[in-house]
Amino acid sequence: MKKSKIILPISLLVVLSFIWATSSIAQSSSGYIKFAMSYTESGMTKEEMAMMPEETEMWFKNDLMKLRLPMGMGMQSDVLILKDKVVLMMDLMGNKLAMESTKMDVEKQNDITKKATVKLIEGELKNIAGYDCKKAILSTPN
Repeated sequence: MKKSKIILPISLLVVLSFIWATSSIAQSSSGYIKFAMSYTESGMTKEEMAMMPEETEMWFKNDLMKLRLPMGMGMQSDVLILKDKVVLMMDLMGNKLAMESTKMDVEKQNDITKKATVKLIEGELKNIAGYDCKKAILSTPN
């Protein structure tokens, strides 16, 4: 579960960065895109893949965009991309959350994510819900 907590924010940041970059160079238009997502060569376990979105919907008009990421276990994320900010709205099993970021915030977070390191602690195993889990430390620069 902890690995999923790490994967979700990182994958959302990657998606946000891609969308923000493409929206800044896109021509003025409007439309709807629905596409399937697969993770066959990702190295994730079946349990981790079950948490990832299987399809994504995107609506866009001029420089506005909405992205919907339905996920497993009753979770859903909506991303609204406006001229100068991104609003992430999440429904996590009935708990609704919203986060607002500027383009500068997203770029700064991407720089931090690129510099993040994961260190596995050898010899420290713990059985959690029937799975043998290794202890890991995720470090990011200040």
